[in-house]
Formats: sequence, structure tokens, C-alpha cells
Amino acid sequence: MDASDTPRKSGQAFHPRPSTAPIVLALVLVAGAVAFGVFGQSIAGRLSMGGGTPLADLVAAAGEMRGRTVVSCLQKPDEPSLHPEEARGLVQRTLRRSPPVPDLTSEGFQLRQVADIPFLHAQAGAVACATYQGQDASTGRWVHLFLLRDEGQFLRFDSLGRPRPLAPGMAIEGSLPGRTPADPAVVVVWSDGPVLHLACFEDESDADRLRDAVGAP
Repeated sequence: MDASDTPRKSGQAFHPRPSTAPIVLALVLVAGAVAFGVFGQSIAGRLSMGGGTPLADLVAAAGEMRGRTVVSCLQKPDEPSLHPEEARGLVQRTLRRSPPVPDLTSEGFQLRQVADIPFLHAQAGAVACATYQGQDASTGRWVHLFLLRDEGQFLRFDSLGRPRPLAPGMAIEGSLPGRTPADPAVVVVWSDGPVLHLACFEDESDADRLRDAVGAP
């Protein structure tokens, strides 16, 4: 008589022994779901690199570059501010396109420099950065406007992690990666079709006040 023929006493509860394989499979599925929730957008972004550039990567790179442009400006304290038309010529030489470069003088900011950003070129092509420094009581405040030639290669991701292009006239606002609540820098991203714009502000107050001045939708 084998185990399957062994009688059970009347009234005795029967507790089947769970199979190991379904438990392992369930744990793998749960772990996979958690991993996709945490890393899904980044993985999708990397997989799309052949056909597009994730905006999240550009925002992270712009956040890192902000400090370098500030240092560059502080090293040349006596250099005069740029006239908007002069700045537009510099941007045109970099992008081969001629977007308007905002004049923020009336908002208390002077345009200190327009710089080519070579380390982003591998991801995004030509990039120019216009750096503005606050005047008078706002000398410690900065605005950075990154301008990139837009050929439809920039991708955002929806709530399911699916890549979507950033349509002209659409603006996305968020916090710069790695910032603390004590230093809440804000980025606003939009495209006018030929050019993608990433405007970086010191905080939400500056973003709200200067949004129209920099041309954001």
C-alpha cells in the first residue's frame, strides 16, 4: 500500500503540502513587478536610446551642469553682460537654429554667458546654455536656459513607462534630481518645435515668476 492509499481518520483535517514551484514563481513575479515599478522607466529609457533620448537623462545632466556654469561666471566677475542679439548669434552658431534668447533684465537678471555644452552632445546633439545671474539683492540667484536642437528625438514616459514624444506647446515641470528640500531647484521643459528648452530655476517662486519671461507655455 502506498501513501495515496493510507486512510485518514474521520474528522481529521487534511492539510495538503504546498508545492515549492508555485511559491518560487510567485516570489519571482512579485520581485519582477517591484523592480519594474522602480526601474521600469529607466530601463525603457535605455532601450529607447537607439530611437530617442529620454528627457529624464537630459534633466539630470542639466542639473549637474548648473554648478559648472556658475563657477565659470564667477571666475569672470568683470566680464560685461551679453546683449540678447549677441547671445542669439552665439546660440545660432551652436544650434544652426535661431531661437529667441530671453532678456530678463526687467526681472532683475543679467545674461552672463552663452556656452556650448559638449558633454551632452552624445545624447542630444548640439546644446547651448544661457546663464543669467541675479542683480543687486539677488546676486546669489541664477537661471539656466538649456537650448537643444529638436528633431523629435526627445522622449517622455507616461504612467505605464511607455515612451512618448514631447509635443510642441506642452510643458513639463518638476524638481531637479538630487536636490534637497532646503535647495528645491525646479526645471521646466518644453519644445517650440525646432528647439527644446530646459529652464532651471532656484526654486518654485522663481519658476512661477519667470515662467512667462523665459517663454514657457
